[in-house]
Amino acid sequence: MTRLDFTAENSSERYRQSREEERMSALRPVTSIPELFAHALAIEREAGERYLEFGARMRDHDNPVVAELFFELARYELDHTRRLGKQAAGMALPEID
Repeated sequence: MTRLDFTAENSSERYRQSREEERMSALRPVTSIPELFAHALAIEREAGERYLEFGARMRDHDNPVVAELFFELARYELDHTRRLGKQAAGMALPEID
């Protein structure tokens, strides 16, 4: 490896590390159980919605086997959302970004 290659490799690695550090510094720790539930509910809802979209797209592309797989995954995620909602009942859930 030439010195130029080594320098470029190091530069690329330093850039990757700085981006990772930047991403990690933007993450804020969860500080309460209600906040944890709020994030969990948002994640499960988003996953369920995406799986429904993927299922519809696969159905539209005449791929019923894969469509059904995505619809099944959506049912799991939506069930998780329902169960989390029951567990969080009565909690004052914060607004999250």
